[in-house]
Amino acid sequence: MRGNIEFVMDRSISYNERKKESDRLLRLVELDTFADYYPSRLSGGMRQRVSIARAFASHSDIILMDEPLKGLDFTLKQNMIRSFSRIWKTDRRTVIFVTHDVDEAIMMGAEIMVMSRPHVNIVAHESISEPPESRQPESDQFKNLKQKLIKALG
Repeated sequence: MRGNIEFVMDRSISYNERKKESDRLLRLVELDTFADYYPSRLSGGMRQRVSIARAFASHSDIILMDEPLKGLDFTLKQNMIRSFSRIWKTDRRTVIFVTHDVDEAIMMGAEIMVMSRPHVNIVAHESISEPPESRQPESDQFKNLKQKLIKALG
């Protein structure tokens, strides 16, 4: 796994620095004990966490994540959200997170935009100032925002 993360890193960075950074990212996604495993030995959820670490290993101003949590069960999805939040706290780059799951958008987004069907327009734009780790799906604020976004998807 470490090699898969290091693969996307800038080659001008020394081997030791690449290893140090890949190990830091593996710790943040709680896979540091699997650093030397081949992808074929990992579960689907572990592979998803590696893909998040790998996205942050590539140094760019913007990261595009297209449906990174699609197809995961509820528990694994919650773990992935926590892993993503831990990495994003240390590396505050702009992440464009594309999802069709309203709950995911609310749990992870700072700015949520609902797009119309083609010809694409923004039909809703909501800002969330509360940190992701503090958001509670049972809260009235979460439920109200969810209803508003679902209505916009109409």
